[in-house]
Amino acid sequence: FLPKKIIRIPNWAKFLIALTAFIILLIVNISLNWQVTDTLIDHNLQEKFIIDGGASNLSLIIYNITKEKTIVINNREETTDGYFLFINSELTNLGETPTTIVTLNLKYDIIDNQNKTYGLRAYSGSEGYLQPNLKKQFSFVFELPISAQGLKFQIKDKLAIHVLDLGM
Repeated sequence: FLPKKIIRIPNWAKFLIALTAFIILLIVNISLNWQVTDTLIDHNLQEKFIIDGGASNLSLIIYNITKEKTIVINNREETTDGYFLFINSELTNLGETPTTIVTLNLKYDIIDNQNKTYGLRAYSGSEGYLQPNLKKQFSFVFELPISAQGLKFQIKDKLAIHVLDLGM
């Protein structure tokens, strides 16, 4: 904005300014994309554990696992070449306000012994809100191929990855 005659910057100074700006931007970019290694916490069937959902924490107990060839979603029966894996559990909202499983922003996966990841297909028992201090029966549903072995159920919350070896 100033005329060239008032401020003259030599070329070597321009280079240093540009290099300094580049290094600062690089450091800011690296720090924003820095990923902290998540803590893995192993759990067992019938074990109660806490999931950090941010605004609301949940208490979760996984009772058992069942396999089905057919499921009903939105009043439509669906079948698969593999199987549907139901992880049957009980949830309790430990927060002060009602919440839904969707608003908690948690990630649910099945990992097999080949490090293949299978995403959540559906869940049941999630209609409506999870009211504070009330237990609710809940099932996580995954669609898996027959060949999937060494399965582990993972829930990623804000602080850790909760891992349950399904023994399958």
